[in-house]
Amino acid sequence: ASILTGMDVMDPGSALQAAHWLRDRGVESVIITLGAGGAVMVTEERSAHFPAPLVDAVDSTGAGDIFSGGFLAALCLGRKMEEAVVYALHAASLSATRLGVIESIPSPSEVRVFMEELGGA
Repeated sequence: ASILTGMDVMDPGSALQAAHWLRDRGVESVIITLGAGGAVMVTEERSAHFPAPLVDAVDSTGAGDIFSGGFLAALCLGRKMEEAVVYALHAASLSATRLGVIESIPSPSEVRVFMEELGGA
């Protein structure tokens, strides 16, 4: 987002500004991830910050990819965009509690249990 917009995207406020900048230039829906800071989403209908679950992270390698995969999987299962962002944040956060990349990918059932434990299901 920083490279595309020329803005320093470092927190939810600057991410929202960058997302609106992208929307003003024709991008229909924008999601910007912020690692432990969660993610922001801007669409025609809504602008929102979604905090990431608090975890004891040991390795964030691959967490962005896991966010993307979790988001797309949730959309394919018919979840609304907001629900897909929440699911993806939980999947990525859970992966950061494990070492490695491939071995850190949580199963859908692990993500559901994690969400239930945190009250985010």
